[in-house]
Amino acid sequence: MNAGDRYGAVNDPERGGIENTSKAAGKTIFVAGIIVGGIDVYNAYQQDGGQFGSQAQIAAGNVVGGLVGGEMGAETGAALGAALGAGFFGVGAVPGAIVGGIIGGIIGSISGSQVGKGIAEYFQLP
Repeated sequence: MNAGDRYGAVNDPERGGIENTSKAAGKTIFVAGIIVGGIDVYNAYQQDGGQFGSQAQIAAGNVVGGLVGGEMGAETGAALGAALGAGFFGVGAVPGAIVGGIIGGIIGSISGSQVGKGIAEYFQLP
């Protein structure tokens, strides 16, 4: 069995492949982020007296930035992790993609939140 066979076995959809599992987990986390972000924006909306004021705008920028940054970071981290992991005779590609995706998603989400918040503060509507 070579490295390609092991990779194929791990990703085999009929065996509950890790690729399908990781995609489902990613979608679940994204939806949870939207729900929690919506609650944050709604709370800020209430603080602004029922208007989409400064607090709600900043909260929305924070949420959107975090979601976009997290998605981009996870994709980039997974690709980088898989590429680095493939250097270990092919057996590290899948673990590298998983670890890289998690780390990239966290870093991207934090960075994206800050960028989104900064943009919202800069372009704040009256």
